[in-house]
Amino acid sequence: MNLPRRAEKRLPARIRQPLLAAGQTNQGWNWGFMSVAFWSGGRFRTFNAIDEFNCARWLPRSPDWVGGVEQTASQTVRCSCVKQDEIRPAIYRVHRCDHEKPFFHRGRHSYPSLARTATGAPIADQFMRRAIAVRTEAVMTPVGALNRQEQHAAPDGKARLPPGRPAFTHLAMLKLKSLHHLCVEVPDLDTNTKFATDFGLLETARKDNRVYFRTYGADAYSYVAEPGAKTRLKSVAFLAESRAVLDDAVQQFGATPVRPLDGPGGGFAVSLTDPDGNIIDIVYGIEEREADPMLPAPQINTPDNVQRFNTRHVRPDDGPARPLRLGHIGLFVGNYARSEAWYAKTLGLIASDRMYAGVPNNYVGGFYRLDRGEEYVDHHVVGFFGMGAPGIHHFSFEVQGIEQQMVAHRHLQKANYQPVWGVGRHPLGSHVFDMWKDPNGLRFETFSDTDKYNAERAVFDQDVQKSEMDVWSNDSVERYFS
Repeated sequence: MNLPRRAEKRLPARIRQPLLAAGQTNQGWNWGFMSVAFWSGGRFRTFNAIDEFNCARWLPRSPDWVGGVEQTASQTVRCSCVKQDEIRPAIYRVHRCDHEKPFFHRGRHSYPSLARTATGAPIADQFMRRAIAVRTEAVMTPVGALNRQEQHAAPDGKARLPPGRPAFTHLAMLKLKSLHHLCVEVPDLDTNTKFATDFGLLETARKDNRVYFRTYGADAYSYVAEPGAKTRLKSVAFLAESRAVLDDAVQQFGATPVRPLDGPGGGFAVSLTDPDGNIIDIVYGIEEREADPMLPAPQINTPDNVQRFNTRHVRPDDGPARPLRLGHIGLFVGNYARSEAWYAKTLGLIASDRMYAGVPNNYVGGFYRLDRGEEYVDHHVVGFFGMGAPGIHHFSFEVQGIEQQMVAHRHLQKANYQPVWGVGRHPLGSHVFDMWKDPNGLRFETFSDTDKYNAERAVFDQDVQKSEMDVWSNDSVERYFS
């Protein structure tokens, strides 16, 4: 046939080069889309970008997974793993990474970062730490998936993976730095103001019937009180990592529009509402103050470490404690699973310890920390208690040490205030605590010497019947909630 034929296009000659293994981070990346369809009909799609160097470092091997991991010449990873002994509807799993974006794993087909050895111990927990997942399309599974979270038990049967994160979670969570302040309403503002001062807080401003108190730390204020018909929590404020977090809260979670703050230090805020109706403010840009200097650390003599020679112990001055910052709050919640899911999905909180009643997963109490990746944070920033009417149980300020707490305890005793408990040491979190009630019924607490965890620490679950409130006391737990 003499029909004209289109000239064949040829690609330019390729210079052949050997594939080189990445020798350091950020030297080579792989990327591609992954789509997952659920039995329920839902589906999601992610764009995965993987640092080749980190993939090479954390290649796992596990005999109880079918399939496995194939390492290519360029140090990338392919995997197709199906657990032998269990096939069931897929659920979300979350693995944290250096870029602090959640990486999703599927319930039936999973990347092996959550694989287990034959004994059940987690391996390669750091695998694919550089993974980034950017949602392009998603239809979330029902909230009921929360009850289907797989329990990855260690040989002792206590620790579980993933570390405290509910199985069902939102892809983007608000990045928070710390708890900043709380605001309460009280029937008698004068008695509350006097107690807060005797407790050790410092009044810093008054505006529109609001009284602002600060600590000896850098925050412009940590406690705000205003008159109200009854004692109640009005709002809790978390400090955002950046100004963009406020916009994310509005766009992704339906927060109120960004507004300026008129308290000391200025700044901006948005507001969310948790499942029990508590107002959760996300704040940024509040100007900090110069923190007061710390007191000299006490010199403690022990049999194997003598620090004082030819001198007496220097005791703290009599008087109130010197709070340094607002550390955590305790909340009564109406529906434990719903509150846990909301705070994890929205604020990215991770469970440190939980207590169940009767059967595992029937949680009635727990302690949740901020997710700051590899950075170590307090054992908890929020505690949940699934009993009674929703509301505030207590709020706690860090002080420099136990002796300051003992001296402050004596000071409040002299003022005839009502102690709730203390001085004691909690078994969960390990911190020393001292709790008091103000005349309006609010529980103020100081704490010191708390445990510090990062995002890698697994959650610890225990039967509430085996729990205790204070390792130094035989008193009943009920006293703590009276």
